[in-house]
Amino acid sequence: MTCAAMAVTETGKCARLLSPTIKTNPKRLRKEYLKFLMADPLFRSKFATLATGTSGSMLNVSQKKLVEYEVPTPTTKLQDAFADFIWGVFKTRNRLATQCNEADATFGSALQRAFSGGL
Repeated sequence: MTCAAMAVTETGKCARLLSPTIKTNPKRLRKEYLKFLMADPLFRSKFATLATGTSGSMLNVSQKKLVEYEVPTPTTKLQDAFADFIWGVFKTRNRLATQCNEADATFGSALQRAFSGGL
């Protein structure tokens, strides 16, 4: 895995600097899996222990430590199933949000017509 500039803030959150690019070997590690793994609070807290530096607001993880860090990697079949599940959840959330917005608009329209005597 190669990485451009990346930082871990004092809160343990990964911050992007200069649009980092992480390249993975797709035969072993899917980008989608790594993306959601790095968003996990437990993983981020463990990852943050690699950070060094004197600035409390922005610590750095060296490329050497990043490359040597062991990432839990299930089989690519499981990683693909995980990605499919997560993207399915996102699609469902987006669909439900759209339906909620449409219902709110319909309700607002009905209220307006009711109070103006249009119903």
